[in-house]
Formats: sequence, structure tokens, C-alpha cells
Amino acid sequence: MKVVMELAPFGSLGDILRNTRKYPDSVLTTILRVCWLLDMAAAIGHIHSRNIKHRDIKAENFLVFH
Repeated sequence: MKVVMELAPFGSLGDILRNTRKYPDSVLTTILRVCWLLDMAAAIGHIHSRNIKHRDIKAENFLVFH
């Protein structure tokens, strides 16, 4: 069995939020953080609408592509 996963060039959201040297507040603006939050809420809403429950929602489980 093979597992294929797309490369997330920025890593996880947890990695980004912990790395304040590489991503200071000037890069992670409030608008960007709110956009991420809205995207995550939409994604969770979508999987819940399909009767899929994710039992480990945390920043480390959200991959950042852009």
C-alpha cells in the first residue's frame, strides 16, 4: 500500500505560528489570520456536512499551501 500526499511548502499551521522569527506579526497580519480561520471553519463545516467527524482538530493538522 502506498500513501501519496501533496507537499505543503509552508508546513503546518502549528509550525508557522510557533516560528515567530521566520514569520513575525508583520508577515502574519490579522487579516491573514482571519482568512485562515474562515477557511478552516469552512473546511470543518464541509466535512461535517458529509457526516465525517475529525476528532483531532489542531493547528498541527492544518497544512498551509499559500
